[in-house]
Amino acid sequence: ADDADDNAAAADGADSASDGAPPLLSAELRCAPAARAARAARTCTVHRRFHAKLRGRPARVTIDSGDQTFSASSDCAALCELPIGAASGLHCIEIEIVELRAERNRDHGWIGMMSPESARTLAPPGRAALSVALTNNGRVYRADTVELNKEQRMYSKGDRLRMEFDAATHTLRWLKGGRVLAAAGGIPDGWHFAVGRYYGEPKLRIVAAAAA
Repeated sequence: ADDADDNAAAADGADSASDGAPPLLSAELRCAPAARAARAARTCTVHRRFHAKLRGRPARVTIDSGDQTFSASSDCAALCELPIGAASGLHCIEIEIVELRAERNRDHGWIGMMSPESARTLAPPGRAALSVALTNNGRVYRADTVELNKEQRMYSKGDRLRMEFDAATHTLRWLKGGRVLAAAGGIPDGWHFAVGRYYGEPKLRIVAAAAA
């Protein structure tokens, strides 16, 4: 990734969904008030730790002793505990951005969902097959294809990013401060929440005390 400036430049120019890709819901396509109220009334299963085994090569990813903080200096991914599977209901996780460089043309933060089948790859969620992610610069990637390019800073050092996955609708939403940043539909059963590194040396922490 450190030599992949051409990839970053290509991502800048790709702002439409690829043919045949699962539907993507932008931040502007928010649900109706009644649907939002119904979502708020449901119980959310909170995910609080990284999975003990579903992560990139040990030399590329560091998870602290509490299984809550991710850091890396080489391309990799780390999946979170409790597979979504076919479970019903709403699932959520909150990620604190502890360290993250800010460069307009390079996406240092990759936060989304990923299949266990892609866990051993050397690519973050969004770049790897069977995965989706929102980057810090406002791009939603699915399997290395840009589906949404808002070209604006979505999150940075010190922010807390919340993800919510609705198993009934197979929809993933990214939120910051209660505001929807973006959403992606067509998420298959069996994917996990995940984070990853493509540029720089990001440090991301799961907020264990996150509210349901």
